[in-house]
Amino acid sequence: MIKLLDPLAYQHTAETTYIKVSCEVLKLLPWARTEHIGASSILGAISKGDLDIVVLVPDHLHEHSVAQLESVGYKIKLDTHRCSELCMLVSPTDDNIALQVIARSSKFKDIFTNFRDRLLRDPSLVIAYNEVKLKSCHLSEHQYREAKSEFIEKILNLQL
Repeated sequence: MIKLLDPLAYQHTAETTYIKVSCEVLKLLPWARTEHIGASSILGAISKGDLDIVVLVPDHLHEHSVAQLESVGYKIKLDTHRCSELCMLVSPTDDNIALQVIARSSKFKDIFTNFRDRLLRDPSLVIAYNEVKLKSCHLSEHQYREAKSEFIEKILNLQL
């Protein structure tokens, strides 16, 4: 069962943590750009309380960037999509902090920010996203992620 938090309980803390982690990442990877993504970046969205950050890097520095982050303790998250343009890493200090390291010209570069921006523009989508999460929180982690993924794909396939 997935434990979900009210946005008021975590969003301010998540934003503060994002700023801290982003500064640390940019100190290590000065060529990168970071973006706060996921439910904690969307006003009113319920969440498990985790923090997701996109780290956009030049294509030729993708693997080097991943290696740099691993050198300070970030770990590649298992059971996530991994390729030469995308790698999800988990913080060495908090499993609830994840980085999506993405090559700038990758097909993945705008997926996370487009979804976030779409929900920020349309509060009715935030309500619908919350409903999907609430209806799925009793499921396994895998089933919960599948339900969310289906919703995300539907939103991303809509005309922007």
